[in-house]
Amino acid sequence: MGSKYVALFPENQTPFLAAFAEGILTNTSQIDLERSEAEILQKFPEFSRAQGYEGILEPGDILYIPPSC
Repeated sequence: MGSKYVALFPENQTPFLAAFAEGILTNTSQIDLERSEAEILQKFPEFSRAQGYEGILEPGDILYIPPSC
């Protein structure tokens, strides 16, 4: 319901995304994109090198997420 912000990064960007090291979240970043850029880069400076895709999904939109993304 409502709109959703989505950020996706290809698998080759993993070194810059501070992925969780163990458990079922190893394909999930520890970075909270709702924080300011300064806060993010202070804690995760490698994130400045990440290249991905972002967008807003509106009601009725469909998103295909490629494998390993």
